[in-house]
Amino acid sequence: MRQRPSVSGAFFGEAIRGTTTAFGGDVPVGPVTAYFRDDIASLDDPRARIDGSIVLPGKITQRTYPGGHYRYVVAIGDRHFTVTDDRYHELDRPVGLRLPLAALHLFPKTQTTGGHHA
Repeated sequence: MRQRPSVSGAFFGEAIRGTTTAFGGDVPVGPVTAYFRDDIASLDDPRARIDGSIVLPGKITQRTYPGGHYRYVVAIGDRHFTVTDDRYHELDRPVGLRLPLAALHLFPKTQTTGGHHA
């Protein structure tokens, strides 16, 4: 994900192979690593545009039913993410991994040098 400021001071997040969306709050400028809890991720249409969220296009590669819900593995590029969903989806189905922007934890992709690190 890459962050860039707008003229108004808001930030926009541009997901890899995704679209640009507004992101409010303090974020590092430039390439970032985004962390999120798996319980905030959900499945949606891969072309969905939802205010306050990014939707990363991917494909279902695994499905399990541990009881009460389905657990999916979604491949996005060379990365894999687990998502819980109540609905049944076919393997190899294109899906969008929806992530609410407010639930993302963003860190600079490159570490600063110098100083002491624990």
